[in-house]
Amino acid sequence: MHLTLKRETASPPAETVMAQQRAFDRWRRTYNQERPHEALGQRPPASVYAVSHRSFESKERPWPNRFDCEQLAVDRNGEVSVGRGKVFISTALKHHYVDCRPGGDRSWEVSFGPIVLGLIDRSKTSRGLIRPKKRSDYLDLSTMFPV
Repeated sequence: MHLTLKRETASPPAETVMAQQRAFDRWRRTYNQERPHEALGQRPPASVYAVSHRSFESKERPWPNRFDCEQLAVDRNGEVSVGRGKVFISTALKHHYVDCRPGGDRSWEVSFGPIVLGLIDRSKTSRGLIRPKKRSDYLDLSTMFPV
């Protein structure tokens, strides 16, 4: 499928991003609604598609709030607000929450559920997220099995 997509829409690529997107949209419509597929008995996918009767819970549920940490929202750029500045965490966590727990005199330990992502030096947030050095430091079992 990917080779067919590339041959029929991007070889050569369109002049603009918008024109390329239109080519992809046309191809997807043809691929799903008109083109016969051998695996489907020469029927297009749209002719056999059925909407699921199961509902999808789309609201994100943050981790349970713990008394020893603060939950910070990761914005659309993958950053959290710390004081007057922002610290990049990860774009994979945008629109999620991370836990920030005091990790010493000047640092916060940042975790996503049981996974420790790193430390933030509160006195120098420009350093960004300081990643753990060892792989074993990424999993903090105390957050998985609180006493």
